[in-house]
Amino acid sequence: MPLSTVHIHHSDAGSSEAGQVPPSSATSKTAILASPSRAIPGLDGLRGLSIFLVVVTHARDTTGFPSHIPLYLTGLAGLGVQIFFVISGFLISRLLLVERSERGGIDVVAFYVRRSLRILPAFVTFVVIMLLLRRMGELRFSNSHFLAAITYTMNFVPDPSWTLGHIWSLSVEEQFYILWPAVLAYLSRIAGIRGAASVFLLSPVVMGTLHILHSPYATYCSGRWFPFVADSIAVGCLLAFVPPGVLGSRYGRAALQSKAAWLLVPALYCIYSFRNHPRLYYPFGEWVVLLTIAYFVARASTYPIPLLQFKPLMGLGTLSYSLYLWQQPFLVPHGTRWFTWFPQNLLLAFAAAVLSHFVVERPALSYRKHFRRHGLGVPSGSRVCQETAPT
Repeated sequence: MPLSTVHIHHSDAGSSEAGQVPPSSATSKTAILASPSRAIPGLDGLRGLSIFLVVVTHARDTTGFPSHIPLYLTGLAGLGVQIFFVISGFLISRLLLVERSERGGIDVVAFYVRRSLRILPAFVTFVVIMLLLRRMGELRFSNSHFLAAITYTMNFVPDPSWTLGHIWSLSVEEQFYILWPAVLAYLSRIAGIRGAASVFLLSPVVMGTLHILHSPYATYCSGRWFPFVADSIAVGCLLAFVPPGVLGSRYGRAALQSKAAWLLVPALYCIYSFRNHPRLYYPFGEWVVLLTIAYFVARASTYPIPLLQFKPLMGLGTLSYSLYLWQQPFLVPHGTRWFTWFPQNLLLAFAAAVLSHFVVERPALSYRKHFRRHGLGVPSGSRVCQETAPT
């Protein structure tokens, strides 16, 4: 799932555009964004939780998976993807808004260079290895599915193969990367807010209408077509536009630090469970789910949440892009090959993710220094300290 995310250290300049809480606005000593020199560790933990939901759900149907594990703990892969999308919309938007504030504009070409260095090396490595395994007779997928994978159009394929099917979420994010930087670069801030708000409000309404009318397009496009899943990304984009005074105000701090807000977690689960009844779920259930996710993204990026700062969970979040890429070939439903059996399938997926992260992704990111020297880097007052993608 692209889940693409960016951790950013901000200078004071441009913090208002990015939604950062300046020191003067956040009186609590625990405020993360009150310090311009700190990253956002809570979002790594939230990303780790997201990939955990995806992996456990996919592992549920593999051979040898413990049958006594309750099903309600293993059916939330879709929710995990939505969390990835919200985080991605938030962080990418914030990075672009900081650049526009500091430089007076957005270098779209530089953005694409940075994204390519982050995403393509690991992705190309994965696809090439899958193609080689197919030639060896170990995997099966059609040429059309391979073409959809390498062109990031898998989300428009109605019945993709299992091995490459998960690239649908990466395709959604790539389509977001193509559209959104241009919107923020060439249109006004108000236009960007209106565009994101329109997608967030209208997408669930259209989906609900299609289901009520029993349209065949409801099933075909509901889970993957960009216009019908971009509401998750749009709410993250809207979060990036929130003025710092809102999060740093007395009421903002009270809302983000409220213990009662944890009641949203069981409420989120209950509402999300109605997703299997789309005529009941859309649009109001979708709006509630996405706003709840956005709340916890705002909370995790502003004040520390101990659970999300659990180091193994944060480490899982760091590996989320690689793990998302590599989990699918091993977590095959009812697979008959030994490497698809639980628990070695999980161990092999993690091993492949670790190799991808340290052998492919991190060396590729070192080339960013070269592009910075040629004017294709991040804004002068902001330093990208880590970039990880999921979705």
